[in-house]
Amino acid sequence: MLLRQSGCGAVLTVPFADGARMAGAVTFEWSQPAATAAATRERCEATLALVGPVLAALQRAGKIRHYGVSNLDMREMQEWWNATGGAATATNQLLYNLKRRGIEWDLLQWLRERRVPVMAYSPLEQARLFQNAKFAALAKASGITPAQLALAWLLAKDDVMVIPKCSSVARVDENAAARDIQLSLAQLAELDRIFPPPKGPHALEML
Repeated sequence: MLLRQSGCGAVLTVPFADGARMAGAVTFEWSQPAATAAATRERCEATLALVGPVLAALQRAGKIRHYGVSNLDMREMQEWWNATGGAATATNQLLYNLKRRGIEWDLLQWLRERRVPVMAYSPLEQARLFQNAKFAALAKASGITPAQLALAWLLAKDDVMVIPKCSSVARVDENAAARDIQLSLAQLAELDRIFPPPKGPHALEML
């Protein structure tokens, strides 16, 4: 199950006896829309507080195997973690790529200490990473595609998984090959020069 703070929706993964799994979507709706962004946030947080015990009960009953959250920032994640069911969170799905490194300042380490992996969405920044000439040149010099370079950088972190969008089998194969690419310290340092890590706290970015 995946809770989306931005939309108060969820995706359930239901296990079957034969090992198969089925995914389904759940949304939480209100009879009247919230008047402001702050009001929407308050409603979402209240919903999460109610949902936590339900998720924990479903997991104990074997109805779901795991559940995670999406787009929860540092404060929200801490509140969720301390709520009933929060500490069983399997992942936090976040916008994370070479250009969007804000979570490295605090949230990534906080999750790492609690053994909660990050599910990095939009790992290629919707292909906009490829427009950086220095990045493209590094990929070419390394003998790999820009997509593989971006994915290999993320996959070098043990507690990060990636979910790139693919439109063809060839693209799936290209992306999958990134698992076997080991970036050198020199390559990693060059990527830090092209896309510097954060120098302070950042508001959580989303797409």
